[in-house]
Amino acid sequence: MTHPEAPEGFLENISFTVHEKDAPIFEKALQTVCLTVSIFEVDEKNLTWRVEGIKIPHERQEELDSALELASFLTGCTPDILIEYVPQKGWLEKVAQEFPPLLAGEKFCINGSHLLPEKPDHPERLNLYLDAGIAFGSGQHETTRGCIKALEEIAKTYPEKFPGSILDMGCGSGILAMAAAKLWNQPVLGIDIEEDAVRVTKENAERNNISSLISAYQADGWQAGHAQKNAPYGLIFANILAGPLCEMAEDLTNALDNKGYAILAGLLAVQADEVLEAYQKTGLSLEKRFDDNGWTILLLRK
Repeated sequence: MTHPEAPEGFLENISFTVHEKDAPIFEKALQTVCLTVSIFEVDEKNLTWRVEGIKIPHERQEELDSALELASFLTGCTPDILIEYVPQKGWLEKVAQEFPPLLAGEKFCINGSHLLPEKPDHPERLNLYLDAGIAFGSGQHETTRGCIKALEEIAKTYPEKFPGSILDMGCGSGILAMAAAKLWNQPVLGIDIEEDAVRVTKENAERNNISSLISAYQADGWQAGHAQKNAPYGLIFANILAGPLCEMAEDLTNALDNKGYAILAGLLAVQADEVLEAYQKTGLSLEKRFDDNGWTILLLRK
């Protein structure tokens, strides 16, 4: 990737347009190094989506180039990348202003770290606090909302305490792990392949005063011992990508206890049938499907 010289005091804005089926893969590529990543539909007729990321100029550039090369290899698409610069001064303040508290489901409110926990805008809800850049920069409001709706669907049957262990596979910022921990006041295990995600999950757990309930480890999915040794689980979150979700179908199903739940997300609506078919083959059945602005969340049960 060719970079113009960055003006002092500016951040790098990387953007490109890809087909909707490729957008989640390129989004993940940017998330490896970017401060925030956004994804939104550009042309409904032609199924094109725009992916944007903000990063510190030239920082971890080789890592980003490798991630984009891998995304191109996986999708067969090499998009034209546009690099622009935005003033660093006031950038976080701008992010904070653009993202007020986000209501999710009937019970939760997701807040940026710029908001005060002692004065929540919605004290009647379970409030979660995340770093503003991490919490709101991914463009994944839809999947977060959908996963929380699926969590609340399970809570209709188990309003006080959930009868089983809980795993957040691909925990990212830790938001889903924290939502379950706060809802039922019980421990949740988070696993992520990225070291930064594990660090952020722990930081957010501390920010929300639930460090005692959240444990997080870096591991390559089911290949490491952390997830396996704590199985079986009554509930597994997996907010990842359609491809990896299909690949881990058998492992995830085997890690569920009898009648255990799985909440699958990170997939576009056009990918939902493929993912559902993969899990039905392993013995899971569809409890409920949540669709939100082109994204789909699947609530499955063993």
